[in-house]
Amino acid sequence: MTDNYFTALNKVNVNDHIEKKGRFSYLSWAYAVAELKNRHPDATWEVRWHNMLPYIETKNGTFVEVAVTVNGITHSQIHPVLNGNNRPIENPNAFDINTSIQRALVKAIALHGLGLYIYAGEDLPGESTEKPAEPHSYISDRLRSCESIDQLQALWK
Repeated sequence: MTDNYFTALNKVNVNDHIEKKGRFSYLSWAYAVAELKNRHPDATWEVRWHNMLPYIETKNGTFVEVAVTVNGITHSQIHPVLNGNNRPIENPNAFDINTSIQRALVKAIALHGLGLYIYAGEDLPGESTEKPAEPHSYISDRLRSCESIDQLQALWK
């Protein structure tokens, strides 16, 4: 059986390029783009705009979306605008939004296989010295259940 593009990208060892910020591991956007384009020169990506802005503001935070296309297959990543402790930033500035766009880009590339293993288990609760947030409202639960941008937009309306 011939490897598909996902399998080939998923086999790339990016361990020598993983960087640490606090207790979090990440792959730099520049390395992820270089590796992707070296293997798939026709790969493209776009920052998705919403209401003429490169981000989405909700009562629960600000989000960005980046879509990456490889071999005609597009995967989109919606990513919250977070600080260095992976907590939402209230009233993010242009730099905060740009940083989240780059994080979303790397994660959208990972959906195609490159460095995907870095994110395995990231959604598991970790030890935190911060006080837990207050329980979210009904809308927060609905927001987490959305599987597409169309569902998010319908919820926000």
